[in-house]
Amino acid sequence: MTWLGGSQGLFALHDSDRHCGSYVSIEDAAEILGVPRCRLDGLPREEKDGTEVLSEAVLRREWLSLSIASPHLPTIGGARRSLDELIVMRLAQIALPGRSDHPSRSRNRQGHPAEADGVSSAQG
Repeated sequence: MTWLGGSQGLFALHDSDRHCGSYVSIEDAAEILGVPRCRLDGLPREEKDGTEVLSEAVLRREWLSLSIASPHLPTIGGARRSLDELIVMRLAQIALPGRSDHPSRSRNRQGHPAEADGVSSAQG
């Protein structure tokens, strides 16, 4: 979503094939972060094409600094997550409804969920 030289264009979560810019509507930002819209109230906003938006840079900075209380933490263990990861996760959930796999869930070499005892059912 980030463009060299600054933010430009609108990103639309539910129409990302045609709208892949770096400004995010308040509704899409709330959906990506898994928060109610009111949690984004204090953030600096702009208006683009008649839509109230946040720049991707502001959204990323505020999420990484924990200014936005989200169920999606910006770190897992010692690894820092990216806002793009959250966007891709949400896009996958939209494209593949009903999938319950969490991206941090353990997987074996074939991509199947690893069993609790460390033996994969795919090996049988």
